[in-house]
Amino acid sequence: MRTIYLLLILSIFTYSIISGESLYINSDFSETGICGTPIVSATKGEPIVKKLLYKSPQADATFFIRDGIFKDPAEYIEVEFYKIFENDTVDIYVETDQLDNGNVNQDIILLFTEYILRKTPEESVNPEVGIIPSEYNIFGKPSDVDNNGKIIILLIDVRDDYEEGKSETYVAGYFDPLDLSNKNKGNYGEIIYVDTDPGNPASEGTLSIIAHELQHLIHYNYDKDEDTWLNEGLSELAPRILGLPSRSFATFLNNTNRKLTEFDNSILDYSKVGLFFYYIYRQFGIETIKKIEKSKDNSLESIECALNYKISKRQILERWFIANLINDEMINNGIYSYMGDKIPPLYSKHFHSSFNTEPISDNLNLAAAEYIQFSSGRNIDFELEYKNIENINLAIVKESNGIHEIEFKKPCPTFYDFSDIAFGTDYQKITFIPYRNIVTSPYPTINFSYTSLGQLIYEEYEVSYDKDSLDMYISLTSSGGEDFESVQKFILPDPRCKLKAIKFKSLYENPVNIKIYKDMNSTLIYTKYNYIPSGNSWTRIDINESELSDTFKTIYIGISSDNNSLGYSDEESGEGRAYIRVRNQFFPLSNFKVTDKEGNEITLTGNWLIRAIFLKPLSIQPKLALRPDSVFIWDNEKDKYTISILNAGTGTLLWSIPEYPEYLIFDTDTGAVTVSEDITVYIDRGKLKPGLHNLTVNISSNGGDGKIFFSILQRNKEKPQAAILPFKNIFNDTLPVLKFSLINIGINKAYFEFDNGNNPIGIFPENGVIGIEDTIKINAYINLELADREDMYVKFFNGVDTELVNFKFEGTKKSREIKLAIKAPFSNPFIFGRQQRVYIPVEITPYKRAELKIYNILGQLVKIYGIDTNDKNTLLLSWDGRDKDGRIVSNGVYFILLEQEGKIARRKILFMK
Repeated sequence: MRTIYLLLILSIFTYSIISGESLYINSDFSETGICGTPIVSATKGEPIVKKLLYKSPQADATFFIRDGIFKDPAEYIEVEFYKIFENDTVDIYVETDQLDNGNVNQDIILLFTEYILRKTPEESVNPEVGIIPSEYNIFGKPSDVDNNGKIIILLIDVRDDYEEGKSETYVAGYFDPLDLSNKNKGNYGEIIYVDTDPGNPASEGTLSIIAHELQHLIHYNYDKDEDTWLNEGLSELAPRILGLPSRSFATFLNNTNRKLTEFDNSILDYSKVGLFFYYIYRQFGIETIKKIEKSKDNSLESIECALNYKISKRQILERWFIANLINDEMINNGIYSYMGDKIPPLYSKHFHSSFNTEPISDNLNLAAAEYIQFSSGRNIDFELEYKNIENINLAIVKESNGIHEIEFKKPCPTFYDFSDIAFGTDYQKITFIPYRNIVTSPYPTINFSYTSLGQLIYEEYEVSYDKDSLDMYISLTSSGGEDFESVQKFILPDPRCKLKAIKFKSLYENPVNIKIYKDMNSTLIYTKYNYIPSGNSWTRIDINESELSDTFKTIYIGISSDNNSLGYSDEESGEGRAYIRVRNQFFPLSNFKVTDKEGNEITLTGNWLIRAIFLKPLSIQPKLALRPDSVFIWDNEKDKYTISILNAGTGTLLWSIPEYPEYLIFDTDTGAVTVSEDITVYIDRGKLKPGLHNLTVNISSNGGDGKIFFSILQRNKEKPQAAILPFKNIFNDTLPVLKFSLINIGINKAYFEFDNGNNPIGIFPENGVIGIEDTIKINAYINLELADREDMYVKFFNGVDTELVNFKFEGTKKSREIKLAIKAPFSNPFIFGRQQRVYIPVEITPYKRAELKIYNILGQLVKIYGIDTNDKNTLLLSWDGRDKDGRIVSNGVYFILLEQEGKIARRKILFMK
């Protein structure tokens, strides 16, 4: 990542304690560099040499450079270079224009050679060794197609169409595989290209680019067709373990629902793969990284192979998903951690400080996780549902004062319900992690939704003065090397409020120290040292009440560091709120001025990007909630069930059940609830007739009314009997067909029959027999042209009694006009083998005989049906694809004719097998 640093000197007034020192401003209005290797590797066409030249006497060499890195096929131009360094390991060249215009100078050359060959920063795995020998030791060596035993580094202006102030990214460097396969067109050798415009060759970030691209060069020697995501992940790891500036993990940790094994060259994907391989490195060490580099397998199979298949890729993904949230090395030998190293905090749009009774939906990607967190309230009840196409996994993480407890669940098959009255008392935070630890599936995403209930006692109240506007980052170290604190003052909005969290925006992921003072006498009430923030984005730190050492009415939140910068906003006056604290003294920020690069003075009368989040006590009217809201008791031996009455308010909930059938017995039908109460429902089966009894019980309360649906199965132990399983009984204009099931609840085979009377509803099969413990699928079809009312009933004979089945129509009502017609058959075409028959809805005049005839394309009669209608005017007929002799007909078009009293209606069906 490239950052432009504008060093703006603060003018210090009045206070001799810091007289003569200067504070620095880091203005981060910069574009971000990306790797060009995936771009150039994707070009397929035959490369073209666009421009040749004769080397001038001043130049040392010429090389072919891609003229437009995004072009396919590649177009090369010949460019002059100066050689600025050479030894047995590396030759370094700079484009003549870049040296002549001052973008590269002698100081930069010295920096390059020192770090490339002889040393790396103190944080490196081996500070005594330079970038090239370190990576040779970690990853292996590149090829040597030109037989000189060395690599070439070219410092160039990458031709990437970059425009200052308009482009969001630029290509910071690349390795071109064509250099190793093209003797006649382009260069031939092991070459790394590094951008010097707009890339800043004087920054350590340029060394990071060299480390990144060198890994690509080495990897190509061992596995030319490696997956891009893995290759880029190892390249992102290279500068990090060499102590060089590295890309922020926070970008991904604020957007985790991203498939690991996809890569689109976005900053988010660089952050993602970089974090994953940092986890692999911290868990399994450098030797495993070297094995992955040299493995001939691709993608996650490379990692499984490197680990001798002792851990599967599914296990690795599962552990990584949880480590990104808790990073706790005290659990399970540290498998859910970065082994003592800190990473920025994870944040999700599904983090809540309250509950959601209305469903919240999202899509879960392959090889990805989402995080649903609740951090306030008591007695949680959480329900998760997802589309029934493929199973997902679920981890539940409970947290109390930094101690984590993990459970794994399998929502079966599409639903999971979690209730715990200990939430908010025994532990303060719970995170549900739906995840998919598979890489391939016919379903790239699975839709899920969730609801939550509980008692909300507080609501979050965020106090900020910055209006979310970033003007600059101010260094937290003075020019004299003295650290200071950026301090923001807050007054509690209500004396009953509690401090829940603090937020701040810092430039880097370098550690910061956080201190909270009770007053300007530096009375400390909270400290946290060496905390890793999210770089260039908001960091939130939750604070447990037990961590605060005192009560307070005002607080002063201070952020300090010797290698970080804090955001500043000038949108509102910070007088009396924003301070700098040095040597235990608070100095108002408004006493300082900044001189920008144009020489203009800026008075620092704004605010630090520091916020306080308080928990504000709530007074909420009682609110009734029920769990579950549907009870299915289909086990003939079960005679009791437990339901919970929940109060989502803070006042007492008074509830009662005014009436219910005599075969239901509640252990109590009235009560008063502060949080929740369980009641037991008993079934008096002696008062139940055989059948499936579906009913709704109403519950009244001062917090609203609720309903519980009961479905109770009473088997017939003496006779054969069928029953209809509960189903959604609503037709509409776009849903003219409903499906439901019949089951056998008695002894022996049960006969059933449907009679639609004069309703425009057809049932198929209309009658039949159900075997013992068998199930039959039923289709119900509504004639939309005759649907003239909302409620319609069909008679159902279950083998013992006749009962009414209610259907509802919520579509456009039609006038009741009877005519002879054949409605659209379904499914048409009729594909024999894929479906058993085609259904043919017809409309006829009641009490008049009719005939349905099927002809082939030659006009030959294939099948004839006689229809005696009685009082029915709409029927659902069917054809099984056979002729009158029982033979399967040939492929082709067939004509249906409906005849009644001299009138004829026609339709076509396409038959295929």
